[in-house]
Amino acid sequence: TAAGYPTVNITWTDPTGNTLSANSTLRVGNKVTSTVSVTNHKGADGGGNYTCTPSNADKIGASYHAAVTVYPDITIYPSSRLIVKDGETVGLLECVTNGYPEPTITWNQNNTNISVAVLEHEHRVKNRFDQVLDVGTAVLSDNGTVYVCVVTQGSTVVNKSVLLIVHRKVEHELLDISTPVTVNSSTSYYAMSGLQFAPQLAIQADTTREWSSCFVSNKEANPWLQLQFKSAISIFNVRLVVRTVGGGWLPSDFDLMGMDNLTVYVSNSSTLGSSDQQRCADRWKYESTTDILIDCTSSPIGRYLYVTTVSNIPTYLLICSIVLNREKGPQHPLNWSADGATVVSSGYNSSHPPQLAIDGNLTAIETCCSLLTGSGTTWLRADIQTPRYIKEVRLLFYGTKARLVLFVGQSLVENGASGNTRCGVVSSGIAGFQWQNVTCSMPILGQFIYIQTMANSMRICEIEVFYDNVMNIYHAVNVTASDQSGTSSAIWKPIDGLRAPHDLYYEDSWVSLPSSNAWYRVELPWRSAISSVTIYTKFVPSSRIADMNGFAVYVGDSVIGNGNRNAICGMPWTAPTGVVTLITIECLNAPVGKYLYVAGAKRSDARIYLNEISITGCEATARIATTFSDQSIDYLSTTSLLCTAVGCPYITIEWIGPNGMVLPTS
Repeated sequence: TAAGYPTVNITWTDPTGNTLSANSTLRVGNKVTSTVSVTNHKGADGGGNYTCTPSNADKIGASYHAAVTVYPDITIYPSSRLIVKDGETVGLLECVTNGYPEPTITWNQNNTNISVAVLEHEHRVKNRFDQVLDVGTAVLSDNGTVYVCVVTQGSTVVNKSVLLIVHRKVEHELLDISTPVTVNSSTSYYAMSGLQFAPQLAIQADTTREWSSCFVSNKEANPWLQLQFKSAISIFNVRLVVRTVGGGWLPSDFDLMGMDNLTVYVSNSSTLGSSDQQRCADRWKYESTTDILIDCTSSPIGRYLYVTTVSNIPTYLLICSIVLNREKGPQHPLNWSADGATVVSSGYNSSHPPQLAIDGNLTAIETCCSLLTGSGTTWLRADIQTPRYIKEVRLLFYGTKARLVLFVGQSLVENGASGNTRCGVVSSGIAGFQWQNVTCSMPILGQFIYIQTMANSMRICEIEVFYDNVMNIYHAVNVTASDQSGTSSAIWKPIDGLRAPHDLYYEDSWVSLPSSNAWYRVELPWRSAISSVTIYTKFVPSSRIADMNGFAVYVGDSVIGNGNRNAICGMPWTAPTGVVTLITIECLNAPVGKYLYVAGAKRSDARIYLNEISITGCEATARIATTFSDQSIDYLSTTSLLCTAVGCPYITIEWIGPNGMVLPTS
């Protein structure tokens, strides 16, 4: 409001000096009142001094200023909750705010201020301010870390937090236990009418899958079953399949409830109860089920696995099949030598042969390394026996001056240098002992790992290979097929888990009769995402392989037309000339289903020859595998909640608290 003569006018300017239009002007006599509206809301631009200046024909009067405060607001980028895996880069956290007067920004980590020195950068432009924090690489100990951006403006303090969740990076693979070193049980096992329900039946693949295919102990206190492996392995989880019906074969007093408190132990001792044994999770509590999943939360390592009932009351132990997943990774290398892999090289020092590169010994001393030699080109080729989809190769070197190139494939041309696919390279200039990871841009199907350098020598101390899961399907629920040659039990031969050199003969295989409608269908234990199917045809003479020309593989949930309404896996197969010992069909889109169906060509002379079938894939549907119950705890005490889930691709688990917030996990 201003007064004067001659007539007074009022001019408004904003904090940037721009002239504002008045919302209203009221004149009474020689007095004038001018009004402008300023929207003052949290986080808006527009804070600062607004100036009212009166003037008339004679002169300009004194200006008056009104300070408008804009309270700060905060936005966090990229989000208020970040989930990463151990070893992954978290990247930058950006805290953006604005307001007037200018606020200050600070970051703290778990209630401790972060030094300005570690802040990436900051900007201050037109009442908008931001500050960026470079978190770097996450490790497991960072799980649950809370980063807080604190904005202070006078007595006003606002903040927003970022919760960092770090998941353990776990890879695991299905372990083939159809031929472990030994299978033992407690003092005795059940027998009836000449049938022996021996411990081998718990892992026996070549059975009719009828009621006689399970291991059953005699009724005794603390019965147990022991598996001994070729070398110490890390167990990720154990799936036990039990059956409680069929053929009247079970003892009349058998009760699955007697297996309450069933427990799995992993140990390096051949005696149950040794001081080094580790228990897989909690004891199984009885429930009406035929599928028991026991998660080994700490991935225990050992050569022996024990399944037992912890009870002094005499009871039976019944197991129809065991499926194991073992953890794979740098901490628990696969002993290639024990698993049948072979290795050759261009040349080597007699004291440091190439076998030292696959013996599973990670000790960083020269005597544990292979010393390979060559003239102009030095190379090493490892044969992993079975074609797999190789994702990554990890190499332990002892110094190298030259660049190395790594190939994966199934070619032996030029010792493997030709016809295989390049996975990656290792740069030159490595000094001392160093691990180098070579990650293929996409999984490569191959049986051979070929490493080459142009130098005259190289030292490789250990090779570790990581590949997609290969599923054992000898735990199939059922198998059906068209008319066949041979005995009725032959229908189970292609999924008995036995490959060359075991399946060399006609009687070890399933063969269809000549027909335009030859087919073979496997009902899998669970819906699976299939990335490839490998069929072994070791016994088929070159003159007969053309009988399979044009066969195709289908995956899906339908049994209409014996399965040929399902998604095709790859393309119909074209038979080459000569002997074919294995056929690999790649499923381009990883079809999902409960049934695997092999269909012969629509020719009257078409046949299907199957030594063995193996599939690469994983259980497709994520599901909770834990039985939950309510828990009560005392004031100020704590408890642990365990949730187990299975599925693929690799899944994550989140816990939500009563307030709807995501909880950090251990």
